[in-house]
Amino acid sequence: MTVAIFVAAYLLPENVPAIVFTIGSLIGVRQYAEVKQKALLADFLENGATHHSGWRAFGVSLLCVLVVFLVIVAVVLVALLLNPDLVID
Repeated sequence: MTVAIFVAAYLLPENVPAIVFTIGSLIGVRQYAEVKQKALLADFLENGATHHSGWRAFGVSLLCVLVVFLVIVAVVLVALLLNPDLVID
C-alpha cells in the first residue's frame, strides 16, 4: 500500500492536492481490514459476542487522548517545579 502511494505521488503532477492520498489511504486500509477480518468478526458474533457502536470506540480514544495530554502537562509542570530557571520559548 505504501509503495503504491509513493509511486502515485511520484507520477502525479505537483498540483494534485494531498487530500487525494489521504482519502485513498483511508479507503484502502478500510477495505483491507474488511477483507481480512470479516470472517473473524462473523465468528466472534456467532459465539455470542455483541457488536458495539463506533461511537464507543471514539469515546475511548478521546479518553486516551485526554490521559496522554494530562500526563504531558504533569511532566512539564514537574520539570518546571524542579528547575524554575527553565524557560520554554
